Amino acid sequence: MDGIARVLRSPAVRLRFVVATLLLIGCSHAPGGPSASSSSSGGPIPEDLHPGIERAMRIGRQIFAQDKASSRATDVWLARVPEERRRQGHGWVTLGGPPWKVAFLEGPPGAERVSYEVSFPADVDPGSGILTAVEPSRPLEEAETLRRRMVRTAAAAVKTSCGTPMNPVVLPPDGDEGWRVYFLNSTSRRGEMVLGGHLRVRVSDDGGAALGVDRLSQCLVQQQASVGAGTAALVVGTPLFDAPNEGHVFTAMSNGLPLYLGTYKTPPGRVWIIAEDGTVTFDRMLPPR
Repeated sequence: MDGIARVLRSPAVRLRFVVATLLLIGCSHAPGGPSASSSSSGGPIPEDLHPGIERAMRIGRQIFAQDKASSRATDVWLARVPEERRRQGHGWVTLGGPPWKVAFLEGPPGAERVSYEVSFPADVDPGSGILTAVEPSRPLEEAETLRRRMVRTAAAAVKTSCGTPMNPVVLPPDGDEGWRVYFLNSTSRRGEMVLGGHLRVRVSDDGGAALGVDRLSQCLVQQQASVGAGTAALVVGTPLFDAPNEGHVFTAMSNGLPLYLGTYKTPPGRVWIIAEDGTVTFDRMLPPR
């Protein structure tokens, strides 16, 4: 299981607790990991991890952008579509990036039709979504049908989850990688932050077969800071990976907070830092004051 703590702006004793937690992460795992500079600007990322880090940043940002478009579109759909029509809804399909278009579906599985569309011609923000009622409802386009099939195939291949709603993101082939469906752990409980539980399912080009399921992090949900304290960063330790993956990048971006990640190969006194914009660095335990 991943270990987790919060970095809080106050009181100072909580900051000291986090330092101790990070020291524990570094010391409790296998020594002899990649060396890093002790300069205040942070050490270099080990050469053999560079390709994976670049991939994690690129794909993590893609996941975040698509999930944000889907989330913003759902907000528009919930706010503007009558409740009796919303009850007939059976998911959505997101295309683009940018501009984005999110198609909302009605009807039984295998015979869904598009009843509403939300488009974002420019930036994805709460006020920019354009809702269009499709009357009469139309069948799914080829690209929509393919993505819908991929989500169904991927969902059938997932045997375990965190027991919470999982939001799908479908990414097309990228370099040597084929189609992937990401299931993003989420919560509907007020005051909770999701820090893990995301899954990646590799799917065949026709969407008919799942080629593998990868867990990107353990199930982690953290309560937000108590009244009078503010969360400044998130701290996670994992025994599963030797460097951040796209799930960690998405976690930092979706929470809007830096994520400090200790892995089983992280040398004592150092930590991976994923910034709110998805940038990954290999630095000291805490930033300069």
